[in-house]
Amino acid sequence: MAKHINEQDGGVKRIFTVSPIKLTVNEHSMQLNRAIDECRREYEIIIDAIMNTQKGVLQPQIITPAQIMNLMKASQADMPPEMSLPLPLSAAYHHYF
Repeated sequence: MAKHINEQDGGVKRIFTVSPIKLTVNEHSMQLNRAIDECRREYEIIIDAIMNTQKGVLQPQIITPAQIMNLMKASQADMPPEMSLPLPLSAAYHHYF
């Protein structure tokens, strides 16, 4: 009887003991799920950006107001003198861009 219990106890321990291969597979599975979730979020941002662009709105995840302002400052020297921007190029106005 004791021999049978010891044999069964060993079998149960083997079932509930996590093998290194199982740990590796689980870790890879979690990493894959995180990557898929990140791709899903990026895909949604791209779709939102396309939808907003069709409405004339730039998606802040694509280009930030600060980046727009920096590009405008950099290209201001190339603009004709008779042309002016409707807003000042200062940090106080970047939310209007």
